[in-house]
Amino acid sequence: MLTLFGKKRINVNKVSNILVNTIIEYVENGFPQLIDIINLGPEFKNSPDIQPDEDKEFLLILLVGNLNFVPIYFDVDISEEIIRLVKEKFAQALEVEVNELDTLLKDYKSFLIRKNHPSKNMLYAMSKGMFYKYQLNCYQEDYFKELNTPNPIFLKRLDDIMH
Repeated sequence: MLTLFGKKRINVNKVSNILVNTIIEYVENGFPQLIDIINLGPEFKNSPDIQPDEDKEFLLILLVGNLNFVPIYFDVDISEEIIRLVKEKFAQALEVEVNELDTLLKDYKSFLIRKNHPSKNMLYAMSKGMFYKYQLNCYQEDYFKELNTPNPIFLKRLDDIMH
């Protein structure tokens, strides 16, 4: 058992369930709203036309980002246990082996860190990850397209949403 925010005692299994359920709920309810914002973004010459069933990249980006924040709120031993349980539960939900999911999450984390270098801000990395994983560069105006970088106005909007 651990004390969460100095009040009620809660066990790591319950914390991991809350994290898993929150991420799944955010993907189910938030992704359609997010793609509306992206698809209608005035920064794009043409709509990226991302569909509601194309949420796998978003789910993995959210999962990596949220797992990255767990050690900020919990002690090392508790963090490791929560992360382990979350991975087990997501592996079961996605019908993959835990080691397969772990490899995928490591690849995604590495990708996010590379795309956000030199910044170490994971929220910004998640936004840039969305930009690159959904291949939004080809929909931008020529200036940003040639730079192969997100329009800063669009990126700021994504940062606010990811927060």
